[in-house]
Amino acid sequence: MTKTTFFSDELNIQITVVYNPKLKRINFRFKPQEFYISAAKKLTLKMIEKYIEKYKDYILKYCCNQSSLKEQILHLWGKPYNLVFVKSPRNSYLISEDTIYIYYTNENNIKKNIRNLYKNELSKKDINNIFNNMITKFTDCNIKSCYLSNNYKYCKSFLGRFYQKTKEIELSSFIAKYDESLIYHTLCHELCHFYYFNHSKEFKKLLLKVDPYYSKNKQELKKINKEIVKDYI
Repeated sequence: MTKTTFFSDELNIQITVVYNPKLKRINFRFKPQEFYISAAKKLTLKMIEKYIEKYKDYILKYCCNQSSLKEQILHLWGKPYNLVFVKSPRNSYLISEDTIYIYYTNENNIKKNIRNLYKNELSKKDINNIFNNMITKFTDCNIKSCYLSNNYKYCKSFLGRFYQKTKEIELSSFIAKYDESLIYHTLCHELCHFYYFNHSKEFKKLLLKVDPYYSKNKQELKKINKEIVKDYI
């Protein structure tokens, strides 16, 4: 019997192939952090990779069943996903249809991995373009002194925050739980703080001028919050 080992970046698991001349088909078994395949000697590595790709979903499900962690729910851009956990040599994640797989080296890293997920997914959005388009809604040229921070922190206490002294707007990566249109509404809200630091009548008047759907959006937000509180984090 001969043995070869390779790492599947897509599945994020170590795969060891054991060639057995007595076998006529492929068998597999899973050990912590490693996936074993027993294969006939005539099968090439490319043929085995095709087999892995064909049964990828089944293998993922099988790997997840080895975890002691129960399946949970996680929202991303307003959509609920089944959250499943896979013990792995690397910390990462995979989004597949209605499921998010969280790969973890240690259970203590799981929450950090999920927070990185939100930060990464928010970073993929062209937020600077949305921000620049928002500024054009204001006639005052001084508002161009505002700028958007690209440092996203995971914080539940705010979705956006305006710093009056530095004229900086900071978004929380927690916003990635909601529909991405909320980025637009949040930036509207924070830009209005350039003129009014508190939520006065003048502030609300300006906000409704630049964001006419603010009231409707606020009501929808309350409905979504009832579902999001059930998330893993």
